[in-house]
Amino acid sequence: MITIEHLTKIFGAKNAIDDVSFTAEDGKVTGFLGPNGAGKSTTMRAALGLIRPTSGTALIDGKPFRQMSSPMREVGAVLNPRSAHKNRTARAHLEALALSNGISKHRVDEVMELAGITSVAKKKVGSFSLGMGQRLSIAAALLGDPQNLLFDEPVNGLDPEGVLWVRQLCRFYASQGKCVLLSSHLMSEVAQTADNLVIIGKGHILERTTVTQFISEHSSHAIRVATPEVNRLQGLLQGQPGVAFQLLPSNVQDSSGAQILRVTGMELKQLAQMAAAQQIALYEIHEEQASLEEAYMALTHGQEEYKTAPLPTPESTHYQAQPVQPHSQPISSAPNSYQQPPVQSQMPAMPIPQHIPPDARPSTQQYPNEIGNQTGNQNEEGGAR
Repeated sequence: MITIEHLTKIFGAKNAIDDVSFTAEDGKVTGFLGPNGAGKSTTMRAALGLIRPTSGTALIDGKPFRQMSSPMREVGAVLNPRSAHKNRTARAHLEALALSNGISKHRVDEVMELAGITSVAKKKVGSFSLGMGQRLSIAAALLGDPQNLLFDEPVNGLDPEGVLWVRQLCRFYASQGKCVLLSSHLMSEVAQTADNLVIIGKGHILERTTVTQFISEHSSHAIRVATPEVNRLQGLLQGQPGVAFQLLPSNVQDSSGAQILRVTGMELKQLAQMAAAQQIALYEIHEEQASLEEAYMALTHGQEEYKTAPLPTPESTHYQAQPVQPHSQPISSAPNSYQQPPVQSQMPAMPIPQHIPPDARPSTQQYPNEIGNQTGNQNEEGGAR
């Protein structure tokens, strides 16, 4: 179990996290959700003893990380897929971690097989892609078969098969009574994996809830209205008994660039008639079930570290497409034209360890271009291993 109590970290004049408190329970996947720069990584690094908090405590199974006698057997972390020495092979990296933590070399073979990286065990990690780095990082985190897992954005760089594998891996370890803390900025991914949600924005906890409760609260029947006269429509709806409305963030617009209002407590026909009577233009009106992504964006609106301007609408641009001039000869027969060679698969079948349940194993397709690495020591750049 991971317990964060009143954790605060100040860097210079900036409060990276401010009075953060939550618990990640054993037997559960806790989704730690928030925009980029919200404080997720800072919280995890404080929990792993990589940075000293200004105030508050972070305990793993009731004690600080620095007091653990065998850290890799108690907690496994994925913080930085680029942290291993680039001139080491994947196997050498994992064997060094195992040796320094009193873990059998046999376990190295098991985690490489589980992560699907056996075929690239002899390759230097400096040549690995981001996705390859993530797989090696996860393999390193699992070396000690720890009770607690802290995964910071573990699906970054992974292909769809890898994303599914991470999801199944988290669910499997939670089913074994272990604690999994999974950070992400993607609501859609966390909703498919987590039991509980902790949502953070600009260093403050915005909500602590379960996925089931979040879905029930934000998936109620509603009417979605797109209008260029949103202020007039809101004024019309104010004071209507039992009617509630929510203006979606400015980065959620329809194809015409009109702002979108979610209205509850009113029938679609009634709303359309009221708007028509007041001659309020409606570009779009339909019944919907609110998506979790939109609910999350509404909750974290204004909490983003980086602000983006709305995209221009087709009407606001003056670009005119130019007609394509016919080529004097077919491209395929043009002199010196480049011909893409056929892609040849070099992906051998992946052996499946018998003791790993089927839903927690990677598929039988091997991805030799997708492996990563992780160190097992406390490292300010790469995290705790």
